[in-house]
Amino acid sequence: MRVSSFVPGAAALAAAVVLTASAASPAHAAPATVPAVQAGCAGNLLQNPGFEGPSHKTESEGTSLSSAVGNGWSPWFVRGNATWNREPEFKVEQTAIGGDWARVHSGANSMKWFTTWGTHTAGVYQKVAARPGTAYTFSIFAQAYSGEGDAFDPVRRTFISDMEKPGNYEIRVGIDPTGAVPQMGSAPPASVVWSAPVRTVDAWVNLAVSAVAKSGSVTVYTHSSMEFPVKHNDSFWDDACLRVGNFAPAGGVIGGVTTSAAPVAPAAPAGAKAASGAAATGATTGAATRSTTAASTPGGGSLEGNPAGASADLSFNVVRGTNYNVTIHGAIDAPASWNGAGFGVWGPFGKLGQAALGNGNATVEFTPSFDGTVNVQVFNYLPGRILTYRVVSMGAAGGGTSAQ
Repeated sequence: MRVSSFVPGAAALAAAVVLTASAASPAHAAPATVPAVQAGCAGNLLQNPGFEGPSHKTESEGTSLSSAVGNGWSPWFVRGNATWNREPEFKVEQTAIGGDWARVHSGANSMKWFTTWGTHTAGVYQKVAARPGTAYTFSIFAQAYSGEGDAFDPVRRTFISDMEKPGNYEIRVGIDPTGAVPQMGSAPPASVVWSAPVRTVDAWVNLAVSAVAKSGSVTVYTHSSMEFPVKHNDSFWDDACLRVGNFAPAGGVIGGVTTSAAPVAPAAPAGAKAASGAAATGATTGAATRSTTAASTPGGGSLEGNPAGASADLSFNVVRGTNYNVTIHGAIDAPASWNGAGFGVWGPFGKLGQAALGNGNATVEFTPSFDGTVNVQVFNYLPGRILTYRVVSMGAAGGGTSAQ
């Protein structure tokens, strides 16, 4: 990775925001035998939580030959017939080989399963060592795509669900406090503690559930089911988190619903290399209070991409219930449709939003349910491509100072 930076004069700094860079983004590392360190999920107990690590075929586990899941995870499904509770196909959605960026919450991959003209009851699970009598919270971002139509959204550059002929797709998460695992072709055990089902399409929701371990292990589950066997019954899952503590809110959804917003600015001319000497500065904000808004000052830099993900981080303080936005201008010598570069906003309980960076501005809007600090992580997974980025604005919506 190549990062170039300078520090602006003191007059430009309103308070401290941390700007760091690393050649491999900690949010998506996926060691084979130890839990990954994921941004926004300190102490994550899961392996391969962002599905950025290797995957494996699962026919030996009882699925069809075409299915595969991320390492550390196992598939489950209820075996029915060709229409009702059909076996879904499991796959890792990979933007590096043509996957849909709108269906990846962060990094380059997500987990997907789907049926065409059929319903399914299915998910993935992971068993983790635990301490009896200790509370654990499992959360993961999920998005459903369902319906009979094939309408395309040119702004997000993805197909959208059919609201007139929907599948009524439902998603939820669970924890088995006994550590039990299902038999292939059967539903998870009755001992699983489930979150409430959510019926939201084409947008990310951060599902969460908490439970107290009853044995030396717990098993975390994702779960999807639907009412009708429409043409498209798909779901996508990313950025899982398992931590000690009871954090799941009532209703089982952390924060609000967020939509992946891909940039629509035209791509840079072929062969136009972004300047590697672009300036990088530490953006700053003041400590937010209920009567004042966070200010922002110019910040930016450049990141040379690599498959593990180059990244840079900025942070600022927020107040619960206040609307915030982060707008960053990107320039990269790759088509915007590649979407291997962007930024995410993380809070203490998970990701609050993400946007892709191409050639132009991208914005993440969010309303935190907490007082504290959020982390803005700019990333670039495109090997050899240099992303030059500049913070346009960062702070309370309508109240932050914009960087010019």
